[in-house]
Amino acid sequence: MELTDDVVYSLILLLSVPVGSAVKLIPSPELKKAVCTIIGIVAAFLTIGGHILHPLFSSVASILAIKIVGPRKCHIFLFFGCFGYLAFFRTCHYFGIPKVSPISNAVQLFVTLRLIGLGFEIHDSYRELSSQEGSAEERHLRKQYVCIDPSSVDMFQYAFCFIGQFAGKETK
Repeated sequence: MELTDDVVYSLILLLSVPVGSAVKLIPSPELKKAVCTIIGIVAAFLTIGGHILHPLFSSVASILAIKIVGPRKCHIFLFFGCFGYLAFFRTCHYFGIPKVSPISNAVQLFVTLRLIGLGFEIHDSYRELSSQEGSAEERHLRKQYVCIDPSSVDMFQYAFCFIGQFAGKETK
């Protein structure tokens, strides 16, 4: 019996509830992030197989772009770069690459949206830090509680966390 994409997708969503409950029990935030990333990569690989190279490529390319282009313009670069790659991804069968499944489309779309959103968050944090509005204490509090400065590992973990891998849910 062959499972349809809808059944596989539904099973993944249903299984993510008990898995998420188990992950909540992990006391260390760093271990929790690592486990969520590993589960996300394994789930993606088991469902989309070799097409996992597409979200891996777009994630690594986006992380490099953020590091190279910097926070001033990374949001623009990621917007056009990620959506451009998504357009290629959805038409790759015209270039001799095997046509992707609907589940592969979902995974790539969610990774694309997360990476673009991350680029905008990094840009907004940069603007907030550059602002001289408010007292020194207010600027310090904004830096501490509003702004983000993720490492490359944090960005990769964010892109592949199983919680948003198939449903687009934002992780915290």
